[in-house]
Amino acid sequence: MNTKLKSISFKMTPKLCNPDDNDHASISITTIKTILLSKDSNGSQKLCALNKLARMFKVGSSEPASSRKRLASIADHVVDSPILPAVIELLKCKTIQMISAAAMVVAKLLTATDNVERIVELGAVAGMVDMIYSDIIEARTCGIKILYIILSDRPHLRKHALNRKLMDEMFRIVKSPIHADLALNVIEIGCQEPEYWITAIPELICLSKKEDHGVQRKVIVMMSKLCRNKGCAQIIVENGGLSLLVDMAGHDNGEIALHAITSLSSLATGSDERIQAIFKSGIMVKVPILLDHHKKNIRKETCNALFKFIDGSLERIGCIMFTDTTMEKVIHLLNSDHYWLVR
Repeated sequence: MNTKLKSISFKMTPKLCNPDDNDHASISITTIKTILLSKDSNGSQKLCALNKLARMFKVGSSEPASSRKRLASIADHVVDSPILPAVIELLKCKTIQMISAAAMVVAKLLTATDNVERIVELGAVAGMVDMIYSDIIEARTCGIKILYIILSDRPHLRKHALNRKLMDEMFRIVKSPIHADLALNVIEIGCQEPEYWITAIPELICLSKKEDHGVQRKVIVMMSKLCRNKGCAQIIVENGGLSLLVDMAGHDNGEIALHAITSLSSLATGSDERIQAIFKSGIMVKVPILLDHHKKNIRKETCNALFKFIDGSLERIGCIMFTDTTMEKVIHLLNSDHYWLVR
C-alpha cells in the first residue's frame, strides 16, 4: 500500500474555516483527493475521507460571512475537481455507510455552492434519486431523506430530480409500512408542481382512505393547500374529492376534520355548479353536528364555510334554511358567548 496513504492524518483543525489560512485548507482537500482517487485506498480510508469532506461544509447561522465565503470557495473547488466524480461513483457502493457518506457530501455541496448545474451534469442528483430504488433498505431511507432536504432547499433542482416515475414510486412506498412518512414529504413537494396534479390528486384521494391517522392527516393538509388553487380544485371535484372531504369533516381527529372543513370552504369560492355539488355531497347533514363541536376552531371554521356557501345568494340561503337545525344552531351561537363565531 502507498506509504503516503498510511501516514495521512485526518485530524481537522478549526483553522480549516479560517479564510486567511489557504495552505491548510488546500492540504486538507489534497489529502482527501489523494485518498478518493487512489486505487490503494481501502474502504475505511475512503469513508473517513468522505466524512471529513462533509464536515468541512458544516457552518452555523452565526458564522461570519467570511467563513461562509471561504466554504463556498472550497465547495466550488471540489465541484470542479476530480473529487466530485469519485464521490458520485461511491453512491453505487453496496455498503450503506459509504452510500450515506457520499450522499451527504453531495447534499452539502448542493447547499454550499452556486455551481449546481455542474453537479447535475455529472449525475449527482440522478445518482441520489437512484438510491431510492436500491435493494438496501437503509440506502432507500437515506435517499428519500436527502432528496427531501435538497428539494426543499433548492426548488430549482426539482426539474432535475422529480419525474412521473419518482412520484409513482413515492406513492407505492406510502402504501407500504416502511418509509411512508418520508415518501409523503417528497409527494408534498411534488404536488407543488402543476404537472403532477392530474396523477397525484387521485392517488391522494385513495391514500386518505388508509386506516392510518398519520397518513390521513398529512394527506388532508396537502388537499387543503391544493383546494386553494383553482386548477387543483376542479381536479379534486372531478375525482370524487367532495365526498371524501365531507367524510373527513366528521373525522374523530379534530385536526383532520378542521382541514377538511377548510378545504370545503376553499372549494366554495368556485362556480354555482360547484356550490350545488357541495350541497349534494351531504355536507349540510354534518353542519349541525360541527356547529356543536367541542373544539372552538371547528365551530368557527364551519361558520366561515357556511358564509362561503351562501355568498349573498338567496337560492343558496334557501338551501341552508331548509335544513332542519342549521339555522337554529347558528342563532344559538349568536345568542351565546360565542357570537363572534358567526358575526
